[in-house]
Amino acid sequence: MTRIEQLCHVLGWRPSAADVDVAAIESALGLPLPLDYQDFLATTDGFEGIIGEVYLVLLGPTELVAANARASIAEFHPAHVLIGGNGAGEWFLIDTNTGQYVMVPGIGRALDAIPQGPTLESFLDRTFKDQWFERTMPDKRRENR
Repeated sequence: MTRIEQLCHVLGWRPSAADVDVAAIESALGLPLPLDYQDFLATTDGFEGIIGEVYLVLLGPTELVAANARASIAEFHPAHVLIGGNGAGEWFLIDTNTGQYVMVPGIGRALDAIPQGPTLESFLDRTFKDQWFERTMPDKRRENR
């Protein structure tokens, strides 16, 4: 059992309804997905609920492409894939240039992204610890003021 499968089992995430064609999803998005997120899509049809102290929505394979199109992610956040949100205006994306999972205000720009880690597991670890808003890297914009 993979780590993603273990997390899905423990948290009670919705099981994937059918075989997931990750290549078709990547083709529709025009972007590659990290292997751990591909594993997530093959394991579950998403999640919506409380993790630790926070509310989290992670999109499943059946809603991923449509959600990215509705939010105009390709236009406003090129090279990013929307994977979910917190229901309060923050979005969770994968930066396909760096492989980082990031959080961006729904009305923000890529420059406003707060890194959440290089893996889905590291992102979920920050979620459990309610550390979404803690910057893991120095904010160059603040240092230059």
